[in-house]
Amino acid sequence: MSISKIAIKRIVGTLVIAVLFCGLGIFFMREQSIDMLPRIIYPQINVRVSWEGASPEEIETNITRRVEAAVASAEDAIRVVSTAREGVSLTNVYFDYRKDMEVALNDVRARLDRLNNLPDDVDRPSVGKADPSQMPVLEVGFSSAQRGEIEMNRWADRELSEFFTGIPGLASITVSGGRFREIKVIFDPRLLDRYEISAAQIVRRLAEENVNLPGGYITSGDQELTVRLSAKYASLDDVRRVIVANREGTPIYLQQLAQVVDTSSDQRVMVRINQTPSVLMSFIKQPNANTVEVCGAVQKKITELQENGIIPPDIKVSIVNNQSYYIINAIQSVSSSLLFGGLLTVIVVYLFLRSFIRTFIVTLAMPVSLLTTFFFMSMFGININMISLGGLVLGIGMLLDNSIVMLENITRHQQIKHEDILTATEEASTEIGSAVAASTLTNLASVLPFIMISGIAVLLFRDLIITISVAIVASLITALTVVPSLTARLTRFSRRRRETDRHFMNGLTALYVRLLKPALRLRWGIVFLLIILGALTYFSFRTSGSEFLPQIDDGRINIGVYFPQGTALHVTDALVRDLEKQILAADEDVQTLYSSTGGAWFGGNVAQYSNQARLNIQLVPLQQRKGSTNISIGRIRELIKKYENTGAEIRVTKARLRGLRVGATEEALEIKIFGPDIQRLNQYAEEVMERLRAIEGLTNLDTSLDLSRPELQIALDRTRLSNYGLSAEQVGDTIRTTLTGLVATPYTDLQFGDDFDIRVIYERDRFTSAQAVGNILLTSPSGFTVRLGEIARISDALGPVTIERENQARLVRVVADAAPGFSVGELAQQARAALADYQLPGQYRMDIGGELESMRESNQALFSAALLAVFLVFGIMAVQFESLRDPLVIMFTVPFAIMGAVFSLSVTGTAFSTVVFLGIILLIGVAVNNGIVMVDYFGTLRREQGKTVYEAVLAGSPTRLRPVLMTSLTTIVGLLPMSLGLGEGSEMLVPLGRSVLGGMLLSFLLTLFVIPSVYLIFNGGRIEE
Repeated sequence: MSISKIAIKRIVGTLVIAVLFCGLGIFFMREQSIDMLPRIIYPQINVRVSWEGASPEEIETNITRRVEAAVASAEDAIRVVSTAREGVSLTNVYFDYRKDMEVALNDVRARLDRLNNLPDDVDRPSVGKADPSQMPVLEVGFSSAQRGEIEMNRWADRELSEFFTGIPGLASITVSGGRFREIKVIFDPRLLDRYEISAAQIVRRLAEENVNLPGGYITSGDQELTVRLSAKYASLDDVRRVIVANREGTPIYLQQLAQVVDTSSDQRVMVRINQTPSVLMSFIKQPNANTVEVCGAVQKKITELQENGIIPPDIKVSIVNNQSYYIINAIQSVSSSLLFGGLLTVIVVYLFLRSFIRTFIVTLAMPVSLLTTFFFMSMFGININMISLGGLVLGIGMLLDNSIVMLENITRHQQIKHEDILTATEEASTEIGSAVAASTLTNLASVLPFIMISGIAVLLFRDLIITISVAIVASLITALTVVPSLTARLTRFSRRRRETDRHFMNGLTALYVRLLKPALRLRWGIVFLLIILGALTYFSFRTSGSEFLPQIDDGRINIGVYFPQGTALHVTDALVRDLEKQILAADEDVQTLYSSTGGAWFGGNVAQYSNQARLNIQLVPLQQRKGSTNISIGRIRELIKKYENTGAEIRVTKARLRGLRVGATEEALEIKIFGPDIQRLNQYAEEVMERLRAIEGLTNLDTSLDLSRPELQIALDRTRLSNYGLSAEQVGDTIRTTLTGLVATPYTDLQFGDDFDIRVIYERDRFTSAQAVGNILLTSPSGFTVRLGEIARISDALGPVTIERENQARLVRVVADAAPGFSVGELAQQARAALADYQLPGQYRMDIGGELESMRESNQALFSAALLAVFLVFGIMAVQFESLRDPLVIMFTVPFAIMGAVFSLSVTGTAFSTVVFLGIILLIGVAVNNGIVMVDYFGTLRREQGKTVYEAVLAGSPTRLRPVLMTSLTTIVGLLPMSLGLGEGSEMLVPLGRSVLGGMLLSFLLTLFVIPSVYLIFNGGRIEE
């Protein structure tokens, strides 16, 4: 007994099960978290090793090479990319996408633990996964005209942050910007010379006198008392009165040698929001927390703190980044597409059925399937995001296909054969059940191979594939159970079709037959026409633009300011201040302008570059803007032309969607040149850049290698060093203490309970030349003193800012971005042409990568998935029809679908991307549905009624016209809202909707004529008048 017959006989049980799954779906839908994208953990492990003061060359030799050798043999590691820069080594280990990253993390850590040949004074390697969930979901700026930067930083870090603890889903808070309180001990080198005291002695004495040590315990009667020595500094006077040395019985106090000042640490990174010095508070959520709820709870708490006076009125609050805003708009946009697509689908169904009851039965498959999908989304750990909802939007029209075919067949049996309703329903559902199941299996067969491949596209669109697969299976079960059981009960008094319905379909059918007959006579001409269309499609595809992923307009713009190496911080900051003023005055669409001059904050770490600054712009919401983000970028690019003669390079780019990465680099085009010698790499990079400058559409053209870092190189005389009993490490410590200061010990503020550093440092303005550096006084452990210049040679030199490596080989990267209106694929082709005759010597080689490399890797994987999908779809149909001929006939619909997809991209000016490729893979399964319904019925007529091939085609095609029309039109109109891209955040899914819609439209139109024609050819049928 078929499942449909069971459902018809047990309608109560069928409906209870359907309602149960709907209820479960509603419950789990309310509990699911909301985010912009699926949670993606990239197959990448990051290793960071710090070595303060070391040059890039020293970092490369002593750290980077050794770390690379240790991690390169990690299991399933496919690439190791490293960067050596001053004071730090960064190594990224890339793995196969199928790799369990917890296992990879433990493997890398174990290998680094066995690494015992690093310098003694380097920091312990920091190892972590590349997890976008660790990025801030909300960034809030605080500024005040009445408070100093030290007070603002302490207030935000020590006081305000405490009020946010306990917010559900909030993992951590970091505070950046402002100044940190610091106790500075500032020496006059002449006084140290007079008393023959070194800075190292001062550091040691400060630490020795600031202790809190246990001394054991004593027993007094029945009590046991702990003995503790408490000698912590209680005030700055305690610091000033530290005895540094003793000369002939006379103590020498610290205050005789230095000033002890309660001040701030040197400000090397300046943070401003809308031109006002600010502190930035970044909120990071837990990996599985609801982004919208976390951001909402934090903002609500901020409002409460403002109302209660915890945040005083003089402190201005600015939202710098709020992911929840864009998430809400994007989810609303996708949800609107889902709603309007469903509404249009229902209207189409009613226009064909002309019955409220039958329309209700068919459209019931929509909520049942959708709510069931939400239940299984929770089971698979899928949250509500733009991608998972996109799967439902894509499938909203397809959800009714099975129910439409089922209901149409039942209706035809009821009204044409005039049988008992129950009997007619059982026979009709049994007759069409296998075809419905086969069409559903082909849909699944086209998308499931997508999960079997690996790559960034799979990580990003896995949720879409799972949701649409679950929804289609749910719609099949609904069509086989709920639709027959309700039709058997609710259509008892609706046996007659309305006259208007009969006239409408009769007219369409008659028109179709008049067109079909000449098409069958000209069947070979139709095949030839298809070949011509295929050639045109290929030409259109070859000339269309391409990109990896569609650009998202979330109103964010990034600006980078780059002065030559060695530029003083105040020079960089002066230009940035003026640039901020100009941008805010010129563009009313700018809501927030965040600037960080002199470096960048990464959590609690600071990367310092005195010659660089970055500005992040957030525009007002889309509906309030006077133009798109690209228009604002154009305004800014015109604005920065006034700075062309300042010596600064200013780059303006459209920000990528947060948390979404397409590869190892963010640039659209990347040309990698490998080789051993840095100077020659730099020469080749300049030659490549010269060839690329002529390509229109390439912007921000630059090289990753900069050899202009000015430095004073100190070469020690090892013999003289040994004579004075000094080591290189001791010399290095003294130099660092002199120039940048050395933290001697912490100072505890008894009022607030905060700890601050006591930093020993010389008067900075005394060291402005190589000669002054040569006068630094060194003291040996035995008490001998000597000038640095007496034991070392000090000279000016230039060195690399960074040294980059990949797979343990040096490289330099030539990078560029694509200007608005230019596709990455077109620019890459022009770059290849420009470099076609450029040859490198034997030890050097060149690769083209960047976004293009990600596109190539992803397209290769998707092409494999497409081939597997074709094979599976063909295999399923071959099993169903027990024939190779009929599936081959049906597969003719696939080229039509691809043609339609490509033509729709050409007409709408949409670039070919990974999203479009995904749409084509989906079309492989969807496009054959109509062909299955038609060819299956042709075979039924031949087997059961003994019709010839021509008779079966001529009779079967009009009979299946209505289900083909209904299923195709419901899918097409369901995709219209997605294809139009209405609303903020819809850009990611627009190409997907357009490609599927175009493919379905052309496939539907041609299927009505090509499938009958090809079926006639393959089965040797002849025209019978």
